[in-house]
Amino acid sequence: MKNLIFLSFSMLLILTACNKNEQTIVSQPNNIPKQTRGGDYQEGDIIIGQKLEDPYTIANMQQALAILNSKGISSLNPINIRVTHKYIKFKPENEEQQALLINKTDIQLFNHPLDYEIVQLGNRYHDPSVPIDKPTPLYASVPNDYALPSDIPFEILENHYIPEEDITLVGNDETNQAFLDDLLDQAYIQTHNYSDTVKIKKTRANYTPGGKV
Repeated sequence: MKNLIFLSFSMLLILTACNKNEQTIVSQPNNIPKQTRGGDYQEGDIIIGQKLEDPYTIANMQQALAILNSKGISSLNPINIRVTHKYIKFKPENEEQQALLINKTDIQLFNHPLDYEIVQLGNRYHDPSVPIDKPTPLYASVPNDYALPSDIPFEILENHYIPEEDITLVGNDETNQAFLDDLLDQAYIQTHNYSDTVKIKKTRANYTPGGKV
């Protein structure tokens, strides 16, 4: 999710319709965490690799918090690890359903799964398990209270706690930033997303942190 942002929980990709069989994305490779980046961007298919561990799961965030507590690292603001977002796989069955999703302006959609290594960056992807004449699934991370469409099939792949978007934890200033960074670092380390830790992240040009899959 940061691999999902990490993943693409930080990839700034824009999905648009290309034709009835596939979508095209515009990619900004410098915004992709190192572990998801597989060489330079090229026109053509995105090639995905192995599935990555998700640092934003409820269980992983709870474990990260427990470890920080055991080290005497505490938050200045209340922290309530709960489901704040859902990682969704939309499964449009036809072009009409696909168009309805693409035309939504309140969610950011991706035409490839966000919790997989990107072996090669490209500008299109079609799930190999889906016939080429059918729409490929679309992926998004949406707030827990987001009204999911009733007329388009979807699957909830994972429940997430995204602390960057928890205003109670973050507060209205930066006084709790150190704890937020520690929590994220611990969550990334536990899931082997080492290049998403704050120390590395702050040295990476044009990296855009945030909990968006």
